Amino acid sequence: MVRKRGVARTSFARRRVRRVKKYDHHVIPLRFKVQLLDFVERLEPKLYVHVECEVPTMELLQSLGVPTEEWVYYLGFMKRMVKLYRNFTSETLQKEKDSLISEYVLRGKDKDVLEQVQEVAANCARGIFELPLNCDEVKACLEGDYSSWTYQWTLVVTNWLRGWGHILRVDETNNFIQFIAHEDYYLLKVNLTTGALISETDVLQYYSSGVSNRSLLGKYVAYVLNDGGVPKLKIEKDGALIQTIDLSQAPISWSSTGTDYHVAVSTDGKYILVYNDDEVEYVLFKGS
Repeated sequence: MVRKRGVARTSFARRRVRRVKKYDHHVIPLRFKVQLLDFVERLEPKLYVHVECEVPTMELLQSLGVPTEEWVYYLGFMKRMVKLYRNFTSETLQKEKDSLISEYVLRGKDKDVLEQVQEVAANCARGIFELPLNCDEVKACLEGDYSSWTYQWTLVVTNWLRGWGHILRVDETNNFIQFIAHEDYYLLKVNLTTGALISETDVLQYYSSGVSNRSLLGKYVAYVLNDGGVPKLKIEKDGALIQTIDLSQAPISWSSTGTDYHVAVSTDGKYILVYNDDEVEYVLFKGS
């Protein structure tokens, strides 16, 4: 016996269609098209990792003689490493990297190969995700790594231009150096290679800010002292004396041991400009 319904049935076909309309085939393509650009933007970095990072990783594995049947595991390691660079920084990143390398070592993979693949992943992740530089990398960008400075040229100027030089700009691309002669406040532009005077401009009164005989962060410091009656340029790196240049020897040949010397170091420490007030000469040294 069929049970009698208490109320009339009100459901009908049209109502059922409307109830599921948001999943209907007429609507889904439209919703996808609206979000398509956003999907592409979110998907592109992931695809870029696969395309750009796999090629240098495979080139590395080939150069190291890793069997091709092992490549799939190292490529998987690379992708997981890239993900770590995307999600972590600083000490946490280092711990995660060490943990991942240890995991693959336990799985029988070569640790040296893993560490080299990790470097590829780091370079790839930096180019894709624009990872921030750490402090050591920033310092390396600001100051170079030099251990020896050699004589470049001597610039002789007239008395009315007398005054020590404060370096304003070193432009290696266009091959010139600019510095202020502080006493008469002249801006000198000099050929970086030959020492030929390109131009001189009278400027308003100028005072340098801070100490000029050191690089930007103080990694390099240079000064002239009287060493047994001989003027000598002393150059320090990280607080240790690494080079002494006898200014009395040719081609400089300064004999004066007075106090009128001034040293200016470029911000990266590569160039050192020495001024002798008695001789009214500038001498440039270049680091390598």
